[in-house]
Amino acid sequence: AAIALTARLSAPHAAVARGLVMGDRGGLAAADREAWADAGLAHLLAVSGMHVTMVVVVISAGVRLFAGRVPGLVERWSLPRVAAVIALPTALLFCAWSASPASAVRATIMGGVGLVGVVLGRPARAVEALAFTGLVMLVEQPLLLHDAGFGLSMAAVAALLASPRLRVDSAALLARPLSRLLLTARRTVMLGFIASVSATLAALPLTAVFFGRVSLVAPLTNLAAVPIGATVATPLALVLVIVAPVAPRLADLLAVPLERLLGWLLAVVRFGEKLPGATVVLATPRTHELVFYVVSLVSAFAAARASRQRARLGLLSLAGAVGLVASGVARWVVTRARSELVVMVPYVGQGDGVIVHFPGGQTGVVDAGGAIATSDWDPGRQVIAPLLRRSGVATIDLAVVSHPHPDHIGGFVYLAERFRIAELWRSGQRDDAGALLRLEQSVMRRGGRIRAPAQLAATVNYGGISIDVVHPRIDETSYLPELDLNDNSVVLRLRHGARSILLTGDIEAIAEREIVAAGAQVAADVLKVAHHGSRTSSTPEMLDAVRPSLAVVSCGVHNQFGFPHPETIDRFRGRNIPLLSTSRFGAITLRSDGLTWRVSGHRPGLMLPATPILEEVPDDD
Repeated sequence: AAIALTARLSAPHAAVARGLVMGDRGGLAAADREAWADAGLAHLLAVSGMHVTMVVVVISAGVRLFAGRVPGLVERWSLPRVAAVIALPTALLFCAWSASPASAVRATIMGGVGLVGVVLGRPARAVEALAFTGLVMLVEQPLLLHDAGFGLSMAAVAALLASPRLRVDSAALLARPLSRLLLTARRTVMLGFIASVSATLAALPLTAVFFGRVSLVAPLTNLAAVPIGATVATPLALVLVIVAPVAPRLADLLAVPLERLLGWLLAVVRFGEKLPGATVVLATPRTHELVFYVVSLVSAFAAARASRQRARLGLLSLAGAVGLVASGVARWVVTRARSELVVMVPYVGQGDGVIVHFPGGQTGVVDAGGAIATSDWDPGRQVIAPLLRRSGVATIDLAVVSHPHPDHIGGFVYLAERFRIAELWRSGQRDDAGALLRLEQSVMRRGGRIRAPAQLAATVNYGGISIDVVHPRIDETSYLPELDLNDNSVVLRLRHGARSILLTGDIEAIAEREIVAAGAQVAADVLKVAHHGSRTSSTPEMLDAVRPSLAVVSCGVHNQFGFPHPETIDRFRGRNIPLLSTSRFGAITLRSDGLTWRVSGHRPGLMLPATPILEEVPDDD
């Protein structure tokens, strides 16, 4: 299929066609996948119930067309039953061919229930078929409760079944005057819009849990994209794939209109993603918030379809909505009034990134990881952004680039495009690739402020804590021209009450000697180890000056540099300083109430609660 499409379509359109037919998004760049998600059209690039339904409809139509031409067959056999018998194994084969994603399995089982009902002469109700499908899938694979495709597919189909449906007699429709035809068309569009809104609302809590954002323009873009992509382009691409091996010239002819349709579809995507407020950030909902939302939504759907009890159902829906709003207000108040400093060191591979939630409710990001070599891996998009969104963060109040090396600044490129950065701190020293310049331009374009250490006070009170700007602090340039990017890393000490943490970027022995010789106040309970645990950093003099009770190092699993270096590990071990690495513990979270530190982490790939590592860091003062 991929060969047939790639050989006949332009590269961008072939990548989209592979997604439409096979659910293969590998040919799309990360930015393109984000565009489809922002436009609310990512579901078109996944093998779903639409594809299975399409296969069943085509098979059924083919059986009816050809079997009806066989003399006496219609009298002896029921064509719907014959079509169902042929369509069922075909749907199963298609589901297996598409690698059986959860949404396709859901549609195959649900459709299978309906087809078996046709064969037995006992048509199944759609709601019952959906409930049976969900039960069977969860019994066979309980972990599907954590699968986004399964949950979103079930919720969307349930919402569509609850939405109003339009029944039209096609013969009567053709006999109506043009004005009535236009009226019916408008009604059809409205019902399609309502169905899209219903599916979006039903999937909203799951979207918040799995993705931390929702596309507000999805109902609008789906009105234009679904007829193009699902109704015409996808069937045409499937036919092209089928006929390509036996009739290549016909496949070439089919590629011409398909190319045009895919161009229109991409135009809808570009239009949707650029609409103001295309997506909004959603914090991960709590259990009681999910209950409020479900009660409100289900009651609203029931009230829309019920002739009796409508007033009571409406009041119940309103009560759920009020509870949800009250919970959101309470969460905002608690967030603003919290007194806890939270520092998270997420796993960003071989790179560095820190997320800081200040007691005053602000959020900071100190470095954002990045790929060392050309790669589709983007910690800003795949790690930092999801963590921020799940906390309900839409604005990065403070961004700090310790130094513009790719494994520290790379993730900021995505973040600056998707989040407003209110304030950016950087040393001012630039890299050869110009990544810092692009970041600065993005920040200024959205009204952010940019400052260098020399423009800051030695201690900045920010978000309810004190930030000591340790290094570099040189007038005018703000950095030491004779030092390289690593040794000019911005070094900050965050102090919350009696507790503190030192963030050191990638400084090495030269900068560490400068800091110690200058008599800088660097004593801290927690040390964010410099340069990923390189042996050229964390010198004995620096460790003696900091005197940490705990050290955290950010590095990739089995990284090519061997970080943290055995020599560095020995230095910490010789001073009885626990050393926690993201390569071992995954994301490491430190929480301080100003008196103690609570530290937790979890290993990558395990869907488990954070496991306590160190409950309290003793006070050395």
